[in-house]
Amino acid sequence: MKILKYLILILFLSGCGDGIRTIHPEFGYNYSLNTDFISPEISNDSLKIPVVFDGCDRNHIFDLQYNTSKLSYSEVWLFKKTPTQFCEVSHLEIKTFNLPPEVALTNEIYLLGPKGKRILLSR
Repeated sequence: MKILKYLILILFLSGCGDGIRTIHPEFGYNYSLNTDFISPEISNDSLKIPVVFDGCDRNHIFDLQYNTSKLSYSEVWLFKKTPTQFCEVSHLEIKTFNLPPEVALTNEIYLLGPKGKRILLSR
């Protein structure tokens, strides 16, 4: 019975610290795009993207990555730099980024997300 109590305690404590979960080479640590209720949008030369991530606190750091094509379209995506934290709390935040000039000048801009998501953004 004592061993069972210690195992439960260890499992409980291991769920509260910073963790190293899977990191995707293009997208960084775990997150998802929340496009069910809030659509990503371009306003002037700013891009607003709703993201959902797990963690003990808010304000995780994301970098905007991009690729432009000679076919006059761009692909943008987020790279999450903050490691996933082992907490049972999900956060929804809208991240805002300035579009690089070479992206803003293309005819079409696609937002890429983890799990193969690809969204054509409207201006």
